[in-house]
Amino acid sequence: MKKEELLRMEEEEHRKFHRRILYVFIVMMIVLFGGATFYYYIEGWRYLDALYFSSYTITTVGYGDITPKTDAGKIFTIFYIFVGVGIVLYGLSLMASHFVEIREEFWLE
Repeated sequence: MKKEELLRMEEEEHRKFHRRILYVFIVMMIVLFGGATFYYYIEGWRYLDALYFSSYTITTVGYGDITPKTDAGKIFTIFYIFVGVGIVLYGLSLMASHFVEIREEFWLE
């Protein structure tokens, strides 16, 4: 393979990687605002409080200053934690592997 062809392939892979990071970010925002909307309607919280609770729940901070009071809210939170944490961890691992790959390319040049 020619050097230009290899560079084109690397650039294409780079774009795919950035697209995947963008998709994960969009899914994280959907999960974050979807959870906030759920808590807003089911728990009757202000939207800012619901967004605050959703963000610290999926990032595993868990202050405990706001907690769901209804059974539906508690059941939803159980599943929300697993889904949200999984998506956030996947996004972080994707970004970390991207930075490692960039660093390897830098050192190999």
